Amino acid sequence: MVHTMHRYSVLLPTWNERESLPLVVYLVHKACTESGLDFEIVIIEDNSDDGSLQVAQKLQSVYGNDRVVIVARKGKLGLQSAYMDGLLKASGDFIFVLDANLTQQPQLIDRFVREQARTNSHIVLGTRFGADHAGVCGWSWTQRLHCCVENMLVGVLFGLDMTDATSNFRLYTRHALATILHGLEGKQIPSHVNVAILVQARAAHFMVAEVPITAMQRLYGSDDRRATVRGLAKLIAQVATLFWTIG
Repeated sequence: MVHTMHRYSVLLPTWNERESLPLVVYLVHKACTESGLDFEIVIIEDNSDDGSLQVAQKLQSVYGNDRVVIVARKGKLGLQSAYMDGLLKASGDFIFVLDANLTQQPQLIDRFVREQARTNSHIVLGTRFGADHAGVCGWSWTQRLHCCVENMLVGVLFGLDMTDATSNFRLYTRHALATILHGLEGKQIPSHVNVAILVQARAAHFMVAEVPITAMQRLYGSDDRRATVRGLAKLIAQVATLFWTIG
């Protein structure tokens, strides 16, 4: 159990995650409770057409308004604005961000908290590569190749020295995330928002630490990361667009 006086907000950007949302909220709630954290879960719901909002509202009635906060948005507005809207609603002085599709392990939350306390870092990044106990589980070889190419391109173009600059599972100090998002304000980042955040973090001289995680294959829905010619061409175009936008 971690002994801390801080409050933690866990942001869950959500779109069409009706099946996975109850389980990910349960796992986050369990992990934070067992770690002794003062916490809330902020669900940023992008007007899903599968009933995800109604599921979120049911979860709020089960766990309580103090534990589950809902940000209901009018459409699929993107990750950049989801972080901004979630941060406005969040009350924590530390902000977790993770996917709502069960590809990450909320039980590792304690690992992030301990690493932040040990290093006093502004950002703790979950890495799937380059560390003991890091990796992926259930991924096809095309997904693995796609992810490796993605990280290689990002490293070459932006000069980021993290082992996994594209991982979404992160812990931020509130000040760091607010400063970074303010720095990106006015820049339309269509994809790879989390890479843009790290580029902005470097410019602001924020300290970044890494902890090993294992990424899982999603239980529901499909993953569009494939190392096909079309998929890789799309990836290269997206990363190049990001470079011209913020590089």
